[in-house]
Amino acid sequence: MNAGSPGADAAGLTGAGALVLAIETSCDDTSVAVLAGGRTLRSHLIAAQDIHRLYGGVVPELASRAHLELLPPMVARALAEAGVGSGDLTGVAVTNAPGLVGSLVVGVAFAKAYGPRKLVMYPVRADLYLGMADSTAARRTLGEAIAFADSLPPGQRSESTLASLKKKLAGISPGGP
Repeated sequence: MNAGSPGADAAGLTGAGALVLAIETSCDDTSVAVLAGGRTLRSHLIAAQDIHRLYGGVVPELASRAHLELLPPMVARALAEAGVGSGDLTGVAVTNAPGLVGSLVVGVAFAKAYGPRKLVMYPVRADLYLGMADSTAARRTLGEAIAFADSLPPGQRSESTLASLKKKLAGISPGGP
């Protein structure tokens, strides 16, 4: 496994042969996806945790426990829907900030335990914007993502993600598609 730190290098996870499992557990929804070549969404599942309605808001401990229960079957289903096995994956991307600490720990621990493959951790907002470089609105959105990533302390941000965002922003023409 390459890197368990926020500064993990994302190179090799977006190329033509890349097949990445993405995990998001920052709050009370569990989300998993399989992304091929950095652009093709092969599967995407979201599970909402309705139990929190009983309490009028998110209960962090309940959210963490639900992620523990939901992740294994959701990952199995996402891989099945994508038509791939866990051995086909070239990497795992997981949200590591911001969010509920217990929920983030569950997601990161699951990703780390998922096997000997490349692991990249992203702040949730930066992760959302990586695939948007083909639209006009992406210039503004990427600018916001860069400002957010720049505001994080060095130990809590992925320098490679920040560099990737800046590179994508530089590659988008102001009036382009």
